[in-house]
Amino acid sequence: FKLKKLNLHPNNGLETIVRSTVSLASDGFFDKVEAGSLKVERDTEIVSMSAGKVKLANGKELSADYVICGTGFHQRIPFMDDKLVSQITDDRGNFRLYRQMLPLNLKNLAFNGYNSSFFSQLNAEIGALWIAAYLANGFTLPSKTEQLAHIDKRLAWMEKRTEFKHSKGTNIIPFSIHNVDELLDDMQLSVGKFVRFNEWLLPINPKNYAKLYKKLHKRIAA
Repeated sequence: FKLKKLNLHPNNGLETIVRSTVSLASDGFFDKVEAGSLKVERDTEIVSMSAGKVKLANGKELSADYVICGTGFHQRIPFMDDKLVSQITDDRGNFRLYRQMLPLNLKNLAFNGYNSSFFSQLNAEIGALWIAAYLANGFTLPSKTEQLAHIDKRLAWMEKRTEFKHSKGTNIIPFSIHNVDELLDDMQLSVGKFVRFNEWLLPINPKNYAKLYKKLHKRIAA
C-alpha cells in the first residue's frame, strides 16, 4: 500500500496494532490518496468549525463544504454526573462492569452493547437476553467478591496484552464468541453441540441464535 510513501504508516509494528483493534480501509482508498484525490491530515482532530471552515489542532484551517463525523469519538458518558461515573470506573477510567454490562455499585442500571468485538451485534442481542433474564431473576449472579475478581483478572490480562489500549475495559477481542458463550452459560442456554462444533470450522451464523429468545421466554414465563 506504499504506506511510508503516502505518509500513512502508523509508526508501529503490526503486532502492536492487531492486539485489540481491527483496521479496515475502503476499496481504492490508498489509490485515491496516491492520486491526490484524497488528502489525509493525520494525528490531529477538529477543534472548531465555522461557515465553510474547519480548524484543526495542528493549526491548519481547511475549507469544507461538508463534514462527515465518523472518524472517531471520545469515550465519555455526558448524561451522567461525575459521582455516578466514579462508581462504575476506576482511577484510570476503565469501566468496571460484570460481563461488560452490570455495574457492581449501582442498582437499576445496565449497559448493553457497550463493548467492541468482531460480532458486536450478536453480543448486543445476547446481552439483551442476559439483562432480561437478570431482571426476571432467571439466574443467580456470583458473589460480589467473585464478580470483582473476574473484572480485575480480565482487565489485568487486557492491559498486559494491549498495552492499555482496550477501550477502557470495554474491548472483548479476541473473546468475541467466548463472551457470548459466557452469557449463554449464565442463562443456561445453548445453541447445541453441533452448532458449537461448526463454529470452529465455519463462519459464525447469527441465525443459529435466533431461537434462544423463545427458549428463555418460555422458561421465565413458566
